[in-house]
Amino acid sequence: MWEEKDMIPSHYADSCIFLELFSEKRGNKARLCRAYIYDIDKKYKVIISSLTLGEILKFLSGLEGDMERVMAFHKINDIIKNAEVTSPQFEDYKIAQELHNIDYKIEPSDALHVAIAINKKAKVFATLGERELAENGRIVDYCKKRDLTIESL
Repeated sequence: MWEEKDMIPSHYADSCIFLELFSEKRGNKARLCRAYIYDIDKKYKVIISSLTLGEILKFLSGLEGDMERVMAFHKINDIIKNAEVTSPQFEDYKIAQELHNIDYKIEPSDALHVAIAINKKAKVFATLGERELAENGRIVDYCKKRDLTIESL
């Protein structure tokens, strides 16, 4: 039996979307991220990787103050508890290398995140500050051929 959740598209969410919640700045980016996170499980399922979790953990561990850090961990846990968590597979590294061959300037972590999104059949790679990724025609074309859209919030 199909559940409604199975019918909504999958998004691979980059760690910057989650990290923006803890930014000192309360501008438009933070609002966009809160709106994106609010729509998880309503408009799309979210996929994150162990790489994403590592980036989040590193950031949260650096927060000042024990209480602030504990509250941040609770907040992020509430957000990602329904996420599909995956880890890089050999196929992901192959695609990441192909992406590097297309554009040698792509960051290794960006290439691996995009590769995981492709292999997990996500419809959207959602990011925040990676305009250079979203505006890189060769990378965007490569992703489109694999049914992945890169969206910068």
